Amino acid sequence: MDSQWSVTGRSLIKIKYRSFELPTNFSWMFFYSQHGVRAFFKNVSSAAVKDVKVGAFGPKTAASIEAHMPVHFIGNGKGVEVAQAFEVVAAHERVLFARAQNSMRSVQSRVSTIHTVDLVVYDNEVDLSSGIPEHDWAVLTSPLNAKTYMHHTKGTAEKNLVAIGASTAQALYDLGATKVIVPDNPSEESIVTLLLQCDIYHTIAS
Repeated sequence: MDSQWSVTGRSLIKIKYRSFELPTNFSWMFFYSQHGVRAFFKNVSSAAVKDVKVGAFGPKTAASIEAHMPVHFIGNGKGVEVAQAFEVVAAHERVLFARAQNSMRSVQSRVSTIHTVDLVVYDNEVDLSSGIPEHDWAVLTSPLNAKTYMHHTKGTAEKNLVAIGASTAQALYDLGATKVIVPDNPSEESIVTLLLQCDIYHTIAS
């Protein structure tokens, strides 16, 4: 990235992994996020689920899973499209969805032929103690990050907002944003490409 960019990374949510008992009788597992993968395998050995097929919401989540076991389905990170594609490969199966407490459940809420087994593996909540530095662009990576960001800005002059996916963009609109830019793909690479295409050299708060 051009040296004129100044980038600040700031998490706006609190993460706490849970202890849990592993349900029985499922043939697939599905993970929405890297946090979900880490929280799950903190409690469960890969040997305990070695015969289970695994699905991932997107490539980043898949990469985390592959540190423990093979991945049989990789989505593109877009909720509606992932749900449609995953239902094709896992129809009529029992699928364990490992998720956050405040997950949007963007896949399991959209499938009708899959028997879902719900498992909360970590808590995620807004972190109101996080300060936000001065910035011109804000890149938000989850609906909860969006909620915290909008709480901190409190209706001040709206910045240039970038959402990593449709659910985060919708959260921003629901919270009062009037214009949100969404990259073609929910990845860091796509965000960088989008920002460079805008040809604006300001400070980013992400």
